[in-house]
Amino acid sequence: MKDFHTLASSPSIHIPALIAELVPVPLAIPRQIFFLIINVVTQYLCVRGVNRLTAISPALTIAIVLNIRKFTSLALSVVVFGNPLPTGVKLGATLVGAGAAWYAFESSGRQIKR
Repeated sequence: MKDFHTLASSPSIHIPALIAELVPVPLAIPRQIFFLIINVVTQYLCVRGVNRLTAISPALTIAIVLNIRKFTSLALSVVVFGNPLPTGVKLGATLVGAGAAWYAFESSGRQIKR
């Protein structure tokens, strides 16, 4: 409960006028609560997508897709929150991106049969 109170006491996020006009009640969403809601929604979409993917794809493809999701999350963290990256993390992210691109290139010309 203490953590939620900390989130709720963060400054409010700016609501664009267009959205504010569509909602009949005034909106004042604390910034950290807004980020929490966005995180929950995107995690739900990710889990749902992975469950659907497991029905139609081999395990290696799923592993590559999940690595790309983590890579995207890392990139967003750097852009949105300004988190610094050590050299090792930069190298690892580059290798993940290169490996995923290589896998996509190699598997694009052939159908994987089960």
